[in-house]
Amino acid sequence: MSRQPAQQENEIVAWYRSIPTCTKFLFTSFLAITIAGNFGLVNVYSLLYFPRAIFTKYQIFSWLLSISLLNQCLVMAIIYLWAQEFREAVVTFMFGLRFKGSYFPWVLLLFDVLRGGDVLSTAIGIIAGHIYYYLQDLYPAAGGPRLLNTPQLLYRYFPPSSSGVRTSFGTAFAPRNQNTAGEGSTHIWGRGQRLGSS
Repeated sequence: MSRQPAQQENEIVAWYRSIPTCTKFLFTSFLAITIAGNFGLVNVYSLLYFPRAIFTKYQIFSWLLSISLLNQCLVMAIIYLWAQEFREAVVTFMFGLRFKGSYFPWVLLLFDVLRGGDVLSTAIGIIAGHIYYYLQDLYPAAGGPRLLNTPQLLYRYFPPSSSGVRTSFGTAFAPRNQNTAGEGSTHIWGRGQRLGSS
């Protein structure tokens, strides 16, 4: 019997399996709602959240899919938290506009204003992200108690990673072992030559 070599997994499938559970849920729900609306599988107006329609017309479906509105706020809060963690990172926006990461949420807010988008959801996401950032990082750093603690129930379903250091922004993994000159490196570095000198 001949054994066939194991097929390599598709890169997209491997990437999808590697992302965290919550991110996978957000990504999948955004994709499913967008595809269902664009291809006419679902009436787009049934995706909108009308509280009165839920109780008078029993549109439970619109209540379930109103998660998309909350998702937009959640994504903006995550973007705000990322911007606080990577303040000096250079971000490239549409058409090559480059700026520091700390300005990214504000650029997205301005972009929503200019295109007539959902400014309220963007602003709510930024405000929620700032409240979380203040309570989780700034207030405890100033000597106050940590007011936001992860419920133990979530630790049971999503156990912490065994490798790396836990931070408020996730798990920071230790860098790979990098040898420097003189510490077991096989390459011997010379003095070098200054450019432009003879």
